[in-house]
Amino acid sequence: MVHAAEDALDRMGALRHGAAVERGRPVQVDLSNWDLGGAPSEWVYRHADRLFRTVALLPGHAARPLPRLDDQQLADLPLDPSAGTTRLRDHLPELSEQWNPCTVRDVLDMASGVQCPEVGDPGAYLDPSHPFYQFEASLGWRDTGQVTTPACG
Repeated sequence: MVHAAEDALDRMGALRHGAAVERGRPVQVDLSNWDLGGAPSEWVYRHADRLFRTVALLPGHAARPLPRLDDQQLADLPLDPSAGTTRLRDHLPELSEQWNPCTVRDVLDMASGVQCPEVGDPGAYLDPSHPFYQFEASLGWRDTGQVTTPACG
């Protein structure tokens, strides 16, 4: 098994921190507490695939080097201004329906609809009505609770 050696090391690390381990994951780690800091967060950042649904993206062809362009060549590249107006879910249908109104441009502009800072606000991680909690729930990182649609744009 691919994770066997990592599991053994995780158990040793978790035991040093006083945490019980079940199937390679500290027992106390779940969607409600994975990012509150300390040993559980450290474990999740190293093993996100054990808590969150992940998909391996394999290239359709062998890697090849990109051509080097100077500043003028970059400036001369044609751009399609309408590309940013397509819905994000047209490209990433596995995102939850809360992302329906968001365009590629919204995401590139970091304007997906999160209207609040999360740092120093305990509600961001604990309150299902908090915009940041709802944002993380829309990504599958939190229990959905009463998630509403992010306000994109």
